[in-house]
Amino acid sequence: MVLSALLYRFQVAVIDNFKRNARATGWLQEVLTDAGVGSLEENAQWTIQHLGDVYSDSFIAAACNLGVLLHSKEMDAESTCAMWEEANVALQGQRIILRHLGKFFGHRSTVPEQKIRELELGALLPISCQVREESQ
Repeated sequence: MVLSALLYRFQVAVIDNFKRNARATGWLQEVLTDAGVGSLEENAQWTIQHLGDVYSDSFIAAACNLGVLLHSKEMDAESTCAMWEEANVALQGQRIILRHLGKFFGHRSTVPEQKIRELELGALLPISCQVREESQ
């Protein structure tokens, strides 16, 4: 395929025209067929992955337009601990919520529980039965 012919096919200003052009001319099928030695699906995956690596902001915007939720990072241990403490959620409730979120989204949204528990190590619990009053 000649590069200038390929570039000419891209000269559209609206996404609907872009999609219509891709279906009518079949240029995308040609690109994916010539992109690698694997199947069309595998070549499409590699192409999309490469585009996501090179143009990450555009990739994220396109995924959002498609309604795909991308997992960009995990909530750190300090933020997770603060969230559970502020919401006053017991340990068993935390585990249940995280299990359901993990199954729904297909990945963990917070750091592992052990990292959160490590925050407790070295922390001193307040002694509430002793009160010291200063004399005036």
